[in-house]
Amino acid sequence: MQAEKAGAVHFVPLMLVAGDHIENDVLGDEPDSWKSLIGVPEASCSQPLGYNAGIRDIFFRHLDTAMTALQAVKG
Repeated sequence: MQAEKAGAVHFVPLMLVAGDHIENDVLGDEPDSWKSLIGVPEASCSQPLGYNAGIRDIFFRHLDTAMTALQAVKG
């Protein structure tokens, strides 16, 4: 595996927020963490998508559309 040869891996979370899941399940030292399963001693992680202004704009645009649709259904 390329990550094992490099000795490190960098994760890019495709989620709006990254909290406990990233810290423990992905970057943690537990035997079932992604870092451990890949077999690398070092792992880093990018900021989640929610830190990207363009992604937030899309998210809130979709939320506004959903709220408008919900209000139309409620009458």
